[in-house]
Formats: sequence, C-alpha cells, structure tokens
Amino acid sequence: EELLNSESDEPPITVVDEPVQAHLGNRSTTTHIKSLLDDWEEPVNKQDKMADPTIQDILMFRKASTFLEDTHPFGSSFGPAFTRDSCIKSSKSLYKRLLSLSPGSPVLPFDVIGVLAYNMDGTFDAKKARSLVRLFRPDKFDEVSLVHFVQSCDGLYKKIRYLRASIGNSSQIDNVLESIFNGVFGFLLALIVMSILEL
Repeated sequence: EELLNSESDEPPITVVDEPVQAHLGNRSTTTHIKSLLDDWEEPVNKQDKMADPTIQDILMFRKASTFLEDTHPFGSSFGPAFTRDSCIKSSKSLYKRLLSLSPGSPVLPFDVIGVLAYNMDGTFDAKKARSLVRLFRPDKFDEVSLVHFVQSCDGLYKKIRYLRASIGNSSQIDNVLESIFNGVFGFLLALIVMSILEL
C-alpha cells in the first residue's frame, strides 16, 4: 500500500522537467540533434523510381535483344558462339592465337589480355583492368591456363543465354496476357453492340 501511495505522489510524465528542455527551447530533440550533424542528402536509388521507358530506352533494348540473337555475340575476332560447343571451340582457337603473341610460353601470360585495359589514348583504365581480372582469374604466377580461359568465356556465354531465355519467356507471357485481354475486350465489345442493336 505504501508503494502505491508513493507512486501516486509522483508527478505525471508530462510535468517532469526534461533536462535538456531549457537548452532546446521550443524545438524537438530530433530537430536540434539533426542541426548539429553534418548536412547530407539521401542518395537517389534508381530502383525506387519506376519511370516510364523512353523511346531511346526501347530502341536500345531492341538493339541489345538482336545482339543476343547474333551468331557471333563476342565479335568476329572471337568466332562463332551460337551454341555452347561452338563457343568452346572458338575459345580454344582464340587462346592459341593469343598464346602466339608470347612465344616460348606454354601458358598465356595475363599481360597479353591486360593490354585491353589501356584506352586508345594510352591511358590505363583501372576499372577495366579489375573487370578483366575478375573475368579471367589469373593464377599466382599471373598466367591464365587454357581451362580457365575457356571456363571464363563459357561463364559469360551462359549469362548471355540465360538473359536471352528470360527475355523470350517474358515475351511469351506478355503475348498470352495480350491475347487474353483481346479476347475479353472482343467479348465485351460484342455484348455492347448486341445491347445497342437490341438483339
């Protein structure tokens, strides 16, 4: 009972003086603390924006789709890659051609591939170099074996084929939905015409 009486004697929470209330004035704690922090803005996340595609985006997408259907997706210098087997054969052929640029070496030095990291003006592109390292994965001797070279090309070819299949499957789903919508629209249109003609 004494405990209940002591609790009832305490002032309500709204009456208790906040220790920083005199310092803050009429501003809230959050507002004041935010004013003491460094100014910065929330970064823009493009995934949060579902903007309608422009005509240029649609044309670029169609161009990329036709690129996926090409029998030489990696370029004429690489060779044909319309199937996985043809991609592997072209990879082996390209590896031998690159190996000829380093006579006397049984394994391809990564420096031969690393030349691609240089721009036309002779400047070194570090981002492109990192991409080449991630793609071809040279060993501790800075060399790329035939198996690793073919494996890298095969992995990239796999991504292209999966992307192509995903686009094709999405197109089929869109066609099915469009046909269903057209059927429902035609049925409703026929009902409206019949009701007008009082048939």
